[in-house]
Amino acid sequence: IINKTNHNPFYLMQYIKLLNDLGLLIQKGSYYEIKDEQKVLRALEQIPDTIEKLLKQRWDNYIKKSNAVESLLLLSAIHLWEYLLEEDLKSLNIDMDIVYKLQQAGFISINDKYHLKNFSFHHDMIEKFFIGENSSFASLAAHKAIEFNIIPAIENPFFLFDSAIAIIESISPTIEVNPPKK
Repeated sequence: IINKTNHNPFYLMQYIKLLNDLGLLIQKGSYYEIKDEQKVLRALEQIPDTIEKLLKQRWDNYIKKSNAVESLLLLSAIHLWEYLLEEDLKSLNIDMDIVYKLQQAGFISINDKYHLKNFSFHHDMIEKFFIGENSSFASLAAHKAIEFNIIPAIENPFFLFDSAIAIIESISPTIEVNPPKK
């Protein structure tokens, strides 16, 4: 597996998660056991040749079992605002079950800083994958936020990326976002 994943730790981790997604591994605490060695060996022969293809295969498996629309909204909002707090999830009407499924799948991380849970991408390659998969990815959350009149970062525009500012202003020209000058 290490050779097939070019000794890339992130690629290796994602491949192991794919094997787990496919039901070929059993998680036992902090490690995995192989259920069927022959099936794992056959799966090894079909390792996607890029991390993007591997993430695509994992995402396709995930959406077969989960709410793709709500999951994409959450991922889009994390991309747009860099991270979300629990109150932001409530404002966007995102079910915590989706959050935990995305965390379990390894797409997002849940951190607890100063007794505030925040949600972010597990790795920048995962965020890049979703941006590459959907050209209007970031606007999904911006549309929803404007629909419900909830743009969490507008009150503190320092946290908005330049691309997020452009998206919000293009969707709703009545909102002006002027980040602090650097």
